[in-house]
Amino acid sequence: METSRETTTQRLGAQVDQGIVQMPPRDTSMTSLNDDMVKLVAYTIVSLKPGAERILPHGAGSLLVTENTNEETFTSWMIARYLQSESYKALDASEQLSQAEQKYLCVDFVVSRRWQRRPLKYEEQMLETEEQKLEILGKIR
Repeated sequence: METSRETTTQRLGAQVDQGIVQMPPRDTSMTSLNDDMVKLVAYTIVSLKPGAERILPHGAGSLLVTENTNEETFTSWMIARYLQSESYKALDASEQLSQAEQKYLCVDFVVSRRWQRRPLKYEEQMLETEEQKLEILGKIR
């Protein structure tokens, strides 16, 4: 009879090696920030301090990423942004992280959606196109 851990592990496509669960690599389209598109990114900042693993208070959310970046840069930026945020500074001292604890911070994120970047003057270009269409229609009539 299979245990629930074995069933869950198999369903997730994970491999077990000497009692350690190894997850399959993530689909890079879900984590790649390396393009010029506008990306909606959901993120969670976690502490993996042994014996005290947790999701950090106010450490989850979504944001738009418009820059072409990589995972390491995004992770560093999100951790710095979190530690400098007003919501982090407002936490009780017991909830804030010491310098030594900050080395355990990780960021999990997924690109929920991508859109093509529109030109900066998109509306002006669309208006010009519509005016040109009206002008051509006026000449035909």
